[in-house]
Amino acid sequence: MKIRKFKLDDAKELNVIISDCLLNVNSKDYSKKVISNMLSHYSISKIITSSKEKNIYVLEDLNKIIGTICISENQIYSLYVSPFSFKKGLGSKLVFFAEEEIKKNFSSVIIYSSLTAINFYSKLGYKKIKNHNSDFFGSSIKMEKLF
Repeated sequence: MKIRKFKLDDAKELNVIISDCLLNVNSKDYSKKVISNMLSHYSISKIITSSKEKNIYVLEDLNKIIGTICISENQIYSLYVSPFSFKKGLGSKLVFFAEEEIKKNFSSVIIYSSLTAINFYSKLGYKKIKNHNSDFFGSSIKMEKLF
């Protein structure tokens, strides 16, 4: 299992993993409208565009992508792990990787957690800073971890 930088050829596979998470996991906490907005936000073309603005990493196992995380400055974005790989510590592995990258230049990390992932980030030492609401993305929680 390895974490590597995103390649343009990965976009379709990431779209499938992210869509699967949104439809089968996040949909328990968000309206159909918000899930639809998020699905459009993570289209293949938008993933490619985002890769030019942020550092996207993928987690591979046996040459198959099973997770992803994105970093920009001291923020973590878009942590997704294939629902078939849940509860195996892979999300934590990706977060710890991102934290090590961020630690090189910053003394804290910020994430806007989905409602679905608040407990996950809390267990990793993240503290709630404030609630955030958007018509497009729905509710999220700004969280921070100090190094």
